[in-house]
Amino acid sequence: MNSDATGGAIRPIGHRRSGQEVVCGWCGRSVPIPSRGRIPKWCSATCRNRAWQANRAYADRPVRVVQQRVEVPVASVPRDVDGWAELLEQLTARLAQGRIYKRDLPALVPAINHLLEVMERRLREH
Repeated sequence: MNSDATGGAIRPIGHRRSGQEVVCGWCGRSVPIPSRGRIPKWCSATCRNRAWQANRAYADRPVRVVQQRVEVPVASVPRDVDGWAELLEQLTARLAQGRIYKRDLPALVPAINHLLEVMERRLREH
């Protein structure tokens, strides 16, 4: 028990008082809370047993396992020119549809500029 500054006893929070009740976990009837000991969950041994049987039946119930195949796209490097052209078309389509956030566009600018520079250089070589 705690005491206050004057030395008087302070009643702890959650102290039980006469007349307090809980609801039975099985049937829903009111159950008086005793002044000491555990707080009851059931109003009777019958309700406790029925709750145990229901829980046991639920635990013993056969479990049906459902398997589902999920295909996850994996990024791969194109193997030929057509694959590279398709990849660039996909990037162009996503940009046009707004499927790439505006906040991410500045990160693409250096890569696209570098691609154009290398492309121009290669075209001048031949």
